[in-house]
Amino acid sequence: MAASHNGPGTGGARGERERSLRGLAAAAKGPGFIMSSRRLWLLSTRLHKSGHKFLARWVKNLNSMLYHNSLPPEVIVEQDVRLGHQGFGTILHPNVVIGSGVKIFHNVTIFIRPPTGTNRVVIGDGVTIGANAVVLTPRDQDLHIGEGARVGAGAVVSHDVPAYMIAISPPVELRPRKSGLGPRHRQPDTGED
Repeated sequence: MAASHNGPGTGGARGERERSLRGLAAAAKGPGFIMSSRRLWLLSTRLHKSGHKFLARWVKNLNSMLYHNSLPPEVIVEQDVRLGHQGFGTILHPNVVIGSGVKIFHNVTIFIRPPTGTNRVVIGDGVTIGANAVVLTPRDQDLHIGEGARVGAGAVVSHDVPAYMIAISPPVELRPRKSGLGPRHRQPDTGED
């Protein structure tokens, strides 16, 4: 009776595991690999690109657990991307393309409509996306943020942003409260009835 061999050359489960571990070791090599949300994300994208999809998903889930984000390994991203505040709360759709020199602050959400669509968000080189911004495509269309553009904190972007433009939300409108105020917080009497 011949013994079955699941070595690296046979494609068995053991061989797949060994190839994945070698891929992880190769991806983590370098001067002082220090764990961060950005490094874990880039590691997962490299693993995914090199065919180690299971290990890429595992690294993505570790990143999600540690930094409370969702940074899919399918995203096409340049290696010099920066995440503000470790990318806490940042959620990206897998159909996102991120250019060189992009900075994404915390609690940013970038997604496409419908979620199962093939359209994508393309972020140009040198773009900065402020904290709590939401970027969503028009239904069944791509959305482009041009080179050097800025998306302000808390902005909701649902249309293309031309290069070197700033997308901000409308200013806050202040209105006086008329009800629900306790006795210590009554509005001053203006003498009008």
